[in-house]
Amino acid sequence: KPPVNPGKLTPAPQELPLEFRQIRYALAVAKERSFTSAAARLSISQSAVSEQVALLEEEIGFPVFRRTSRGIE
Repeated sequence: KPPVNPGKLTPAPQELPLEFRQIRYALAVAKERSFTSAAARLSISQSAVSEQVALLEEEIGFPVFRRTSRGIE
C-alpha cells in the first residue's frame, strides 16, 4: 500500500502506478492511428512515443494496439 500525502486521501503523484504521459501518448496514437503522426502532433520523437506506449503495455500486462504491416488497429 503506497503512503498517502499528509491530510489527503490520494497517493502522491509519483506513486501512482501509471504515468499520465503514457496514457496521453497512447490516446494520441489511437486518435492518429499512427505512432509517427502522434509523435508529430505531440512535438516529440516517434521513438519516445513508442517507448512510453511500450512501458504502458508492460505496466498493464497486455498490448494496447494491434500492430499490423499497415499500422495499428
